[in-house]
Amino acid sequence: MNEPRKSNLPCREITDKIIRAFYKTSDGLGTVRGTPIKEFRSRMVAQCRREGLRVELDKVIDTGGRKHPEDMITIDMVVEGLVVVVLKNILLVGPRHLASGTYWMEIGGYPAGLLLNYGEKEKKPRRIPQPNSYRKGPWKCPE
Repeated sequence: MNEPRKSNLPCREITDKIIRAFYKTSDGLGTVRGTPIKEFRSRMVAQCRREGLRVELDKVIDTGGRKHPEDMITIDMVVEGLVVVVLKNILLVGPRHLASGTYWMEIGGYPAGLLLNYGEKEKKPRRIPQPNSYRKGPWKCPE
């Protein structure tokens, strides 16, 4: 997957801070693959907050407008109200893992997304490409 040029990345300042928090969390835990996702997530949230970021966990979004439980989705993390974060602990990331982040961005109108997998040996963060069409929120990245 080709990474877009750094200067064109949406919400770059925020996503860079999130990635920095991800690496600090991983480094602080040492061997992280066996770490339960809830523990890693709580440490990751604490690190993001130390970076000065506002984090919402388990953000519920209405997908259908009728307020029925089946019309709701839950997003793992939303940072600064702009960046969707998908946190995984798996050996190999596939297209379906990126697809969930893309869907969350599309439904919620978020301009940026990250897939952070601490189960891979390399622990390489992936930026989720913006959907081709989505209902853009009224918010803009600060850059």
